[in-house]
Formats: sequence, C-alpha cells, structure tokens
Amino acid sequence: MVPTDYRHYRALPRTGSNKLDRKRLQAEYLQGATTRALDDATQQRVSAIWQQILGVGGIQAQDNFFELGGQSLQTIQIVNRLAAEFGTAVKVSDVFDNPCLADFCRFLESRLRQGQAQVETVW
Repeated sequence: MVPTDYRHYRALPRTGSNKLDRKRLQAEYLQGATTRALDDATQQRVSAIWQQILGVGGIQAQDNFFELGGQSLQTIQIVNRLAAEFGTAVKVSDVFDNPCLADFCRFLESRLRQGQAQVETVW
C-alpha cells in the first residue's frame, strides 16, 4: 500500500510509562481527518452514500472505496443508490475503475454533463 496522507508531529503522545500512546495518536489523526471539507456538492453527496453503506465516517476525497472496506455486494448497493440519487446509469465496473472518491466523482460529473443513459428499471 502507498500512504495517502503524511502528518508531521512535533511530539508524539506518550503514556505515563513513556510509551507511544497509540489510542491517542489514532484519535488525533481521525479528528484531523474529519475536519477536512470535501471539494464540491457531488463529493459530499457521494461521500454520504459511501459512509452510510460502508458504515464509516470522515471519508475524504482521496479515500479508496476498497481500502475503506468496500466489497462487491456493497458496490452493488452503491451503484443502486447513486442511480437513484443522480438519475443516471452507473455500472459496478465504474466503481472498480474509479475507486478513489475524487476520481469517481469526476467520472460521475462527466457522465452527468454528457447526459448519458437515464436509469431504466428492468424487471
């Protein structure tokens, strides 16, 4: 895996016995991650869907769907929710091809601009 985020700390949190306080370090990291705003409304809407289906919070633009714990069945749920939310056809392969939130949103926005394939219900 390649790190997506680097943080510089002047001092790392320590426990009473001067060991690294991993819980506090993780809490500080997560706190910093959740305070960053997403770039636009599309990212916010897609992020909200991902958060609800994946059960995670604080999704950022550079986060990868599969590294957040996304699996194939959840991908199907995501595709269905996106189709209902945005009114355009989205395929499972589109999520696999664009697993990063920012990349997927750029793909989705280009699809919306082109006015491609409105959702058709097939029974």
